[in-house]
Amino acid sequence: MAMLTKSKSDRHSTTCGSPEPVASAARGSSNTCPEHVAAFLTALQLWVAATLLLLLSAGLIDTPADARSCRPGYGLCASGGCAPLGSVCCRGGGYCRSGQICIKNGTACLNRGSDRVCGNGAYCNPGFHCGRNGRCYSNAPARAPVAKLLPLEVSPPPAPQSFAPPPPPQAAPPAARALPNIAGLYAVAGTLVNGQRYTGQVTIRGGGDNVKLEWRLTNGQTYGGQGSMKGDIVTIDWGDTHPVIYRYEPATGVLRGTWANGRATDVLTPAR
Repeated sequence: MAMLTKSKSDRHSTTCGSPEPVASAARGSSNTCPEHVAAFLTALQLWVAATLLLLLSAGLIDTPADARSCRPGYGLCASGGCAPLGSVCCRGGGYCRSGQICIKNGTACLNRGSDRVCGNGAYCNPGFHCGRNGRCYSNAPARAPVAKLLPLEVSPPPAPQSFAPPPPPQAAPPAARALPNIAGLYAVAGTLVNGQRYTGQVTIRGGGDNVKLEWRLTNGQTYGGQGSMKGDIVTIDWGDTHPVIYRYEPATGVLRGTWANGRATDVLTPAR
C-alpha cells in the first residue's frame, strides 16, 4: 500500500513538472495541472479586456449610459436615454412633457386631460373620443334623419318695407287729389320665392283707408287682406310679418306688387 501511494504521488508530480502533461492531455487524460488552468483563465481575461478597450476606442460600441452621461437639466430614463427633468420617460426611448402620456411607443404624446384618454389606460385615435364605458366614439355629428317632403302650399308672403314710397318733402304739400277707384275684379299672376308661378283672381272692395282684397287661386287656396291706399301705393296686411305693397299704374290700371320682403311678385290686371 505504501508503494502504491508513492507511485500516485510520483505520477502527479511528473505530470505538472515534465513534458508528460502534454502527452497525457493529447490522450484525453483528466490529470490537468491547476497552475495551467489559472494561467489560461488569466490570459483569457486579458484578451477580453484588450478587445473591449479596442472596440471602445474605435467607437464601435457605446459605454453604458448613466446619469452622469446626461447634460445638465436632464436625467436618465429606465430605457437608457436622457430626458429633461420633470418630463415623462417613454418605454420606446423618447419622452413627453409633464402632464402628458406616451403613445405609439414613445413617438407621440397626448395630454393627460384629453378626451381621447380613457380611464382604462387606453386612448382613442384622432377624430374619436373616449366614452364613459371606455369605448371610442366618433366626434363627427350623427347624420340627421331625412325629413319627409311635404306638398308646397301657395301663399303670398309679405313684401319688403324698403319698397314703401319715400316720405314727402318738407315743402308745402301739394293740393290733395282724388284717389282713383281701384275696386273691381282682377286677374292675378305671381311668383313664389322659389320661382314657382301661380295664377287666380283677386276682388278689390272699398278704397282710401279701407281697401279689402280677396285672393282666389287656381289651386283652390284663398286668402284675405285689408289695408289702405296712399297716392299710388296700396298697402295690404294679410296676416304675415310684412304686408303686400302694390304700386298703381293709372295708364293701365295695373297694380304691381311685391311680397316676401321683395323676393316674390303679385301683379293684378283688371279683368276685361
